[in-house]
Parts: sequence; C-alpha cells; structure tokens
Amino acid sequence: MAIMDRNVATNAALDPDYVDGDLWDVTADSGGAQAAIDGAGGVLSIKCDGDDNDEAYVASSFESWLFTTNKKLRFKARVKLTEAATDDSNIACGLSSVIGANFLLDNGAGPAATYDGAVFFKVDGGTVWQTETSNAGTQVTSTSVGTFSSATWTILEIEYDPNDDVTAKVSFSIDGAGVSVHDLTISGLEEMHLILGVKAGGAAEETLLVDYVSVEMER
Repeated sequence: MAIMDRNVATNAALDPDYVDGDLWDVTADSGGAQAAIDGAGGVLSIKCDGDDNDEAYVASSFESWLFTTNKKLRFKARVKLTEAATDDSNIACGLSSVIGANFLLDNGAGPAATYDGAVFFKVDGGTVWQTETSNAGTQVTSTSVGTFSSATWTILEIEYDPNDDVTAKVSFSIDGAGVSVHDLTISGLEEMHLILGVKAGGAAEETLLVDYVSVEMER
C-alpha cells in the first residue's frame, strides 16, 4: 500500500514498522494471515480462515484521529475482495474507537453495537455496501448505498465536516460518487483507529486486498 506520512496515512505493505503491536494491531483466528503481496505500489492481503465467522483485521495501533468540533478529516481506501463463496463475506473499512475480534459481529450482524467512528461495511448474504456512523450506541446506518462488485477495485471515501460544531456531517463516497450523508453528534466522541477487516460467512477463506489507505486530518 502507498504511504504518505505516518500521521496522515498508514501502510502495511511497505512500512518497515509493520509489526503486530507496533504501528499495527493484527487480529486473526487460526489460519488467518496478513501479508504484502505482488502489486504495483504494494498490496496488503488480509485473509481469514474458511470456517464460519472466522475473521482477520489490520488496525492502527494508536487512536490517532478524532471527530472534533473544528477540524475536517478524510479517510480513503482502495480495496478489492473476490467472493470465495457467492455473497458470504463480511467486510469493514473505516475508523473506529473499538478494534479487535468481533468488530464485525457473527452471522452477518454488521459492525459492533457500540463504538465511535464511521465505516463502510458489507455483510454475509449481502450484495451491497452499507455505511454507518456511531457515537457509542447511537448509530445511523444506510443499508444500501451501492452494489458490492466482487473482484473489482473500489475506492471508498469518508469525509467528516464539523458543520456547526455540534452536529457534524459525515459524507460517504464510492468511486468518487456521493452515496450517503449522516448527521453525527460530536459530543462524547473518542479517538479512533483506522480499521480494515474481513470475516467469513461460510466454509470458504475470504481475502480483502488493500491497495492504499490514507487518513488526513486538519492540524
């Protein structure tokens, strides 16, 4: 994955500090794996084992980003997953105060019930991208914002605008086209990690490929 600056973008394919517990936190059930693979500019492969509800995540070790009252923020990632079993994969890409096992809940139940952040996700049995913003247990979910295209590189973007400094506007785009806008209460929000993850929905290994990912926040 391409890297710009450690405070701006994160990289697991080219960064020499890619060590579990250092710059990155890696979570995977037995049989899962994360590795740099061949690809122009570097590509990160995040693979979960082929048992139902097995999962694998790569997340920034530190909570380096915050939805605050006076700074804009943008998340951008280029990802691809080729469905191993029809529509069984679960995927999450975005920012979250909570990382680790079961960020994507079992049996296609979507992201964690409580976290601060904003994510794109896809669930077991689903054929569409969904978007979600969350302030603790208060969540706004758009359940169908675009078709998930297997084996196709897709650019996912999240733009945060503090708006009136009380209720932010969080805009989601796929391949440059806006797909949803959420209102998000700013008060009480905590710092966030970058998170990328995949979870199996059946007896087939699923692999999320990441070409690049960046997070930019005003100073």
